[in-house]
Amino acid sequence: MESIMKVLVVCGLAALVGGQGSYYSSFTGPVSGAVDEILVPEPAGFKKSGEPTYDYVAKPDYSFGYGVNDPETGNTQKHEETRDGDTVRGQYSVVEPDGTVRTVVYTADPENGFQATVHRKPPVGSASYPPPSVLPEYTPEIVAPVSNPPEYVPEYRPEYTPEYTPEYVPESAEAPAEY
Repeated sequence: MESIMKVLVVCGLAALVGGQGSYYSSFTGPVSGAVDEILVPEPAGFKKSGEPTYDYVAKPDYSFGYGVNDPETGNTQKHEETRDGDTVRGQYSVVEPDGTVRTVVYTADPENGFQATVHRKPPVGSASYPPPSVLPEYTPEIVAPVSNPPEYVPEYRPEYTPEYTPEYVPESAEAPAEY
């Protein structure tokens, strides 16, 4: 699996050097180990169908990844995730409109729930801005309310009547010619 991912990444990088967009995707899974068939009890209050209903239980086990790098639209992102039983681990990254790369690394399991850490990497050669404390202080101008505002009186507009009324006259009541 890792060798396939390496080949896909190398191919993607080669396409980038050539100025072309690239993408990759992979998937393995969705389950591993034994698959057990279980009888599903019929819900209370429903008419019995007479035929048993079965479901299947197996250990969820998958891995997937994809990535896109499209210089024409600026869409650059990737996502990788693995699941082993009840534990999910993954990360995704997106290039935001200002060029910042946002990477989210996450895990989810029954003991800790969903945990995510967000990392932001400024774009290469990005401009630096002064910290907010250096910016001039802004004090808004406070305007006193008007003591006697004028009363609103809607403008009178007479009802509109069109000057011309078209009259419909049918061309002919004859049936159309047959082909």
